[in-house]
Amino acid sequence: MSLFNFFKKKDNNIEFKEEIKEEEKQDIEQQLPEEKEIPKNEDKQQNVKSKNIIGFPLLKENIFDKEEFKSNFKKYWNMELTEENSKDEALTFYVGDVMIGISLMPAPVPNQEAEKNAPYNYMWKEALEEVKKHKAHLLVIVFGNTSIIDKSIVFVKVLSAICKSENTLGIYLNSITYEPNFYFECAKLINENHFPIYNLVWFGLYKNNEGINCSYTIGMHTFNKDEIEVIGNNTEFREIQDFTMNIASYIITQNIVLKDGETIGFTEEQKCKISYKKGLILPFNTLQVYM
Repeated sequence: MSLFNFFKKKDNNIEFKEEIKEEEKQDIEQQLPEEKEIPKNEDKQQNVKSKNIIGFPLLKENIFDKEEFKSNFKKYWNMELTEENSKDEALTFYVGDVMIGISLMPAPVPNQEAEKNAPYNYMWKEALEEVKKHKAHLLVIVFGNTSIIDKSIVFVKVLSAICKSENTLGIYLNSITYEPNFYFECAKLINENHFPIYNLVWFGLYKNNEGINCSYTIGMHTFNKDEIEVIGNNTEFREIQDFTMNIASYIITQNIVLKDGETIGFTEEQKCKISYKKGLILPFNTLQVYM
């Protein structure tokens, strides 16, 4: 399902950057997680049971209402959490075999990271204005020796419940700040037995210097997968985002490793070439798909 179609009733008046300038590219690179260069992407097999997932809800005030959170988690997901430990500034609990820690951090996100990256959310015009208001943030971490898919779904449920607090300004994740209602609405796809890809992977859109519509992902690294860059030729932004989302979902949910020289498509006629090499906009090797 296209993100544009999912939110078409909201009339978001989506706008796009016409091109990525060199200084903007450097800003993106600085905020991305470090990744070692590896010669072949088939060496990156998914062995991520022990991998943690981390997110940062931004808060209007230096307050974490644990009772409100627990009430919202029960209300919207009909799930009981088993509290392991609770302090004034922190909460640790289990959902099944998945362990979650929430800690109140009494200051904005360091180094103005959230402010610097706010303009890249092309679906939230007020992102920078709102992000500047945050006085504190939460550290949400999900861990445990269980499936990364299971952990990521619990992670999304936890963050979406936090989104229902009036004190939540946004969710800072994947070098992007998500608008709370947007994040919550995307999480509802879980109830339709869909993997909540839009809550876990960001799909950036831009025109390159040749005027070609392109996309990139940030978040595939959580699943020990390569980030994706799609070069869209004459493809509209809505179509290129939907196409990139389908590839990302396919790779994550089916634990697929796409290789250099292969092709991919979602119809019998569609055969898009795949290259694995130094990123076009991202500062490490990526899966590059040419539509």
